[in-house]
Amino acid sequence: RSVEGTKAANLAPSIGPDGTNGQVTIASPAATHAATITDNDTATIAYSGSSSAVNEAAGTTALTLGLDITGDGTGSQVLARAVTVNVTITGGTATNGGTDYTLPSTVTFASGASNGATQVSNLAIVNDVLVEGAETATLGLEIATDGTDGAVSLGASSHTVTINDNDSATVAYVAATGSVSEGAGTHSVGLVLNITSN
Repeated sequence: RSVEGTKAANLAPSIGPDGTNGQVTIASPAATHAATITDNDTATIAYSGSSSAVNEAAGTTALTLGLDITGDGTGSQVLARAVTVNVTITGGTATNGGTDYTLPSTVTFASGASNGATQVSNLAIVNDVLVEGAETATLGLEIATDGTDGAVSLGASSHTVTINDNDSATVAYVAATGSVSEGAGTHSVGLVLNITSN
């Protein structure tokens, strides 16, 4: 029940003990036969959920990917060969490259990984001092290397991370009261911006 993809077997006949004194020979061109064995086991790799949230000060947030194997053979449900996937950017308001977050590296399910196995990749979060509100990073998946010749596909391949801002700001009058002469024409008031960063 291992996910291994399509395999080929080249068959060549041979003659054992021959009671015909050599009168039987192997005909050409049908001296070989190529048999293709189509795998009936498949696997999908998917995010464990469609969304998550993280505080900007957390430093990292874990992205969990799961392996689901189906098949009707006998034995353990495992990957016969390793499969590597890339985490990709498909949208969102946050900026990659160390501005708001840094995209994680590839994730590999090793040869022998069993049904239900998980791998975790960490999305690095930048704790800046900008008052910007909550931002999102919508991430996808793509298969980078597939040792199973296409027997592994992607399941739920979209996950949105909401990065909650830990910086805030308030605007207030400098003074609670003031006075002005009726003939002055104008009255100036001061405002102050207070920013809190964590």
